[in-house]
Amino acid sequence: MILVDTNNKPQKTVYYISGVAYSHVKRRSNLALAELLDLVSGDLFPQKVDFQLFVLAVDFLFLIGKIVLNEEGELYAAG
Repeated sequence: MILVDTNNKPQKTVYYISGVAYSHVKRRSNLALAELLDLVSGDLFPQKVDFQLFVLAVDFLFLIGKIVLNEEGELYAAG
């Protein structure tokens, strides 16, 4: 689910997870995808983030131009 509705927890939405992921990428550049998943899961969530939602969140950040992939396959904040 992308949008927050009244029947869902915001922690289980693409927008929320992408916001948390972007804050980590902005603070620390050159993060591997697995490392970013661990950071997002460890900081705010009592259990691991669903991998499919996490990938959708990262894809969303790529689509809106907030993160970029370098030649080594690491993520960093654009611009």
